[in-house]
Amino acid sequence: MTTLPIREMVLYKHGVGYFVRGGIVSGTQAVLTFKQDALNDVLKSLTVFDRSGGHVLGIHYPTPIPREERLSSSSIQLSNENSLRDLLTQIRGRQITVSLEHTLYEGDNQTKTTEIVSGRMIGIETPLPSGHERTIDHGKTRVTMQTDAGVRVFELVDLKSFTIDDAAAANDLTYTLDVSMSDDERRDVTIQLSEGEHDLIAQYVAPSPLWRVSYRLVADADETGAITEAYLQGWGLFDNRFEEDLTDIRLTLVAGQPISFVYDLSESQIPERPLIRDKARVAQAPIEFLADHIAAPNFDEMTADETLRYMESLAKRQGGVEDVLKDIDGMVLGGAEHELGAASQYQSARFMRAGGGRGIVESAPAQAAAKEAGEFFEYQVQTPVTVKRGESALVPLFSAEVKPERELLFNHRKLQNHPVAALRLKNTSGFTLERGPVTVAVEGDYKGEAIIAFTKDGDDLYVPYAVELGVKVAIDEKQEVTDIGVALRDKMFFFQRYRTTIAAYMIENTLNQPVTILIERGVIPDVKPFDSPVPDVETVDERRWKLTLPAKTRRPFVIKERTVFSTHHILNGLTMHTLAEYLDKRYLDKALYGTLRPIVERYEAARNARSEINTLQNEKKTIATRQEQIRANLATLQTVGEEGKLRMRILKQLEKSEDRLAAIDAREAELNQIIVTKEAEAKALIDALPKGE
Repeated sequence: MTTLPIREMVLYKHGVGYFVRGGIVSGTQAVLTFKQDALNDVLKSLTVFDRSGGHVLGIHYPTPIPREERLSSSSIQLSNENSLRDLLTQIRGRQITVSLEHTLYEGDNQTKTTEIVSGRMIGIETPLPSGHERTIDHGKTRVTMQTDAGVRVFELVDLKSFTIDDAAAANDLTYTLDVSMSDDERRDVTIQLSEGEHDLIAQYVAPSPLWRVSYRLVADADETGAITEAYLQGWGLFDNRFEEDLTDIRLTLVAGQPISFVYDLSESQIPERPLIRDKARVAQAPIEFLADHIAAPNFDEMTADETLRYMESLAKRQGGVEDVLKDIDGMVLGGAEHELGAASQYQSARFMRAGGGRGIVESAPAQAAAKEAGEFFEYQVQTPVTVKRGESALVPLFSAEVKPERELLFNHRKLQNHPVAALRLKNTSGFTLERGPVTVAVEGDYKGEAIIAFTKDGDDLYVPYAVELGVKVAIDEKQEVTDIGVALRDKMFFFQRYRTTIAAYMIENTLNQPVTILIERGVIPDVKPFDSPVPDVETVDERRWKLTLPAKTRRPFVIKERTVFSTHHILNGLTMHTLAEYLDKRYLDKALYGTLRPIVERYEAARNARSEINTLQNEKKTIATRQEQIRANLATLQTVGEEGKLRMRILKQLEKSEDRLAAIDAREAELNQIIVTKEAEAKALIDALPKGE
């Protein structure tokens, strides 16, 4: 059972909390109880120090082995139904002392006597049922012991009590009972202390439900509906999931997200290792490495401030203060008492210098104090908080006067066809607003709800709380691609284009009064408005244009946005025709045309040569097919007569085709040389281009 009550909670938005427990403890132990799933976080963060000057000697916790596995290591295994039988059976051979109660009958009178017997347990037996008997008669169960006087047999019903004199068996019984009553879902962490009175502070991180925040925006309005004054209230919500009441604790709710993770420290792990057989050899003397050593002063003779200055100077030499404390914590667990005293004095000194620390709660107005804490923002609730076990609570964080202005916002990606009514205001609360829901009430009437985004103090925020059905918006979007020009860069030919989005809005005000509406469009990287009105508001994420519409009117509004994109080509893909077309359309100037022309001409000559080679190779295939047919015909013709004459004509055709094949081979060789030459010349011209072109 936990002996130190919670004094302070710091809750974060990512499922962990920082907890401070404290109190006066007498004796040599203090116990903290945690759920099993919190043990890893506790083991990596638990810090304990004694403000009264005592010593923390160590921290013990049960190894998280399943109950069945822990019980299996005991020589005594007890069932739920026959635990006495199991115990008597499993202490066979052990020395015990039994107390027997005998009943003597003399007529109608009975007398009870007690007998003490010492000896070794032999066993327990029950006669099996026989004949017409259906059940075992446990009244006939006999216990057998070896005594100095011989083997002693007595009935189990006469046994009133016994003592296990064997220390090992008695210890196993105690262990079995302790394990049986343990809770696999909870772990007791025991803080070992020196003798005397202790004023302990224990700090640790553990899993915790997310704290939440909700807001109320309450406003008054005049007869025209314009808001005259308004107040923004913030409330923090948290849960008490502890198995204890939280009484007069100090509560801090933190906006921000520190890096946090679970590291398995609680599980006992024994890695497998290769088995190496020992070999007889001469023993090697120990090898030692000496670490740098700084002589520690006598902390018992130092004041708290002197200890603090010493530890901070030590931190500058070998790391941060927390790193030094971690080293000292390791020394504490190792039993280095003078360093333990240093840790205790240092923590006490830091605690006193901070004005008593968070664990001391003072009365203050019922609201939170704002505090910037590096990457985080803290809501420090100024009044003590009390929450029963199993309950949740709302605590007031702030109430600030604000000056909202009503606006209509339209973003077709968030809501189509209608704008939303929103209150625009500046966060003048003095607090960073964590993301959460807000309820809007004007003149006592519920107007709607919204989500307040994470907002720093002094920043503007919108509270979109209702849909304005009296204003209709239709949008027609289309895209166009327009050529811009060409460029030579890094020996690549780039064709540049505009991708233009044209958003045509038609806004209709069906109300009886004029309205002002803000058209909102999200900011897309490298996409810029052009040929459009300048945005009235531009943030990192949105651009907004403000329009005013008289009652019962319609108005068009067009926004154009464009971005530049390029398609690139390698220079050997250009043709002279394309180059001339680009020059004609003024996508490139005459100077660039003059630079590119000799390169393109050579690549085009190489392409033409390849095209001719393809044509010649197709011709060679046709000739080869024809020659096969001719040779087949020659094989069937006689060498004399009319067939002989025909044979001679066919032979002349075959000779001509061979001459053509030879000419094709010669031309292919010539063309391949042209390709090599022209591409080499083109590459030389490209390499000679000025750097950057």
